Amino acid sequence: MYEGLNEFILGVRPNQIREKVVIAPCWVPETVGIAETKKIGDDSCKTWDCVIEDETFTYIVTGVGAAVCMDIVLALKNTICKQILFIGSAGALVEEIKIGDFAVPNGVISAEGASRYIGDYLVNDIYGKCFYAENELQRKLLLCLKNKSQELDINIYDGIGISVESILLQYRHIDEFINLKCAFIDMEASAFLAACNSVNIQGAVVFCISDNTIRKEPLYKVTTDKTNYRKKVRNIIMPLVLKEFVYGFNERD
Repeated sequence: MYEGLNEFILGVRPNQIREKVVIAPCWVPETVGIAETKKIGDDSCKTWDCVIEDETFTYIVTGVGAAVCMDIVLALKNTICKQILFIGSAGALVEEIKIGDFAVPNGVISAEGASRYIGDYLVNDIYGKCFYAENELQRKLLLCLKNKSQELDINIYDGIGISVESILLQYRHIDEFINLKCAFIDMEASAFLAACNSVNIQGAVVFCISDNTIRKEPLYKVTTDKTNYRKKVRNIIMPLVLKEFVYGFNERD
């Protein structure tokens, strides 16, 4: 029944996937400083073979939303993939976090519906469940960024995020998310972590902060100058993070 389904979802043959995979909802490799790329899939998701200093890894742009991200992670179970790094934008729900800051959430609360499908019974509502990244990859990612924050004069935060289903309607529920003590808000990370935990693949999440509703800078009102600053910081930090990821965060073989 499921023969060929993984290839259908990934858009490439499973044997084309590398041990290390980077997933991004929107950012193509060139926008995060990856120069050596070869596109190998251009279907429902976009897939590249990428190289950083002789180390090869897979890079997948999933598109926006929890379900597509979750399906891709679940399909990676039937490949040699061992680690996945999720990189993307997120809003902030804490006043001190500014546009252009970086975050590595310890866990992400589900306010999306896709993660419900991982369980055996769809009637079991998982709204409010927190999925954690309790593994060495997440710990090393946070340590790496905190070390670089001192060197590059950037702010790094951890804490709990929340993933939502609707860009438009999230604003109706912002107070509820704040009451849950959430520091970050995105659309995919909870489903990403739920799927990684389900298939026993190490996964970690890093956000670049794109907006902050509490500071009266919601996504739809961020100035061009702030957006350009965020992209400038992202283009400095993300290549360093990706290099460390493909090399095992300073643990060279």
